[in-house]
Amino acid sequence: MTRTPGMALLAALVIGGCQSAVRTGQLDEQSLGPLVALGASQTVSLPPSQFGRVHFPVKAGQKLQVSVLPKEGTSPVSLQIYPVVSVGEPDQYGQPPSGYPLKPVQKSGTLPLTLELVTPDQTPTGGAIVVELKNIGSGLLEAVIEPKLLR
Repeated sequence: MTRTPGMALLAALVIGGCQSAVRTGQLDEQSLGPLVALGASQTVSLPPSQFGRVHFPVKAGQKLQVSVLPKEGTSPVSLQIYPVVSVGEPDQYGQPPSGYPLKPVQKSGTLPLTLELVTPDQTPTGGAIVVELKNIGSGLLEAVIEPKLLR
């Protein structure tokens, strides 16, 4: 088959189109995982002893529900949810100031797991919630993380 410049360009566009630009947040040079919109979901695949993270934007006074649903596998998990604050650069976050009313929450068990939280009125613009899921079992686990706005 003869290659033409047009075919090469088409191939580059197809390959480039397959590589989506997923926004990932950073906290102290560690990835917070992909940015997930409220009402959307993200699937994570976790081998034993591994963890995955996602983060989603929040505003002051929101009541939120974070559900982690099983997709495949039944390994027990450790679920941690914690706030981060914007440091003024896109997708860059820092720890909240001391005395920040929203504290990290941790829960362990088998899926499904659901947690509800309310963001404080002092939540700064550009803040986010991080959801960290760790497979504490011995088998492969695939789970769906779903953050949603309740009010």
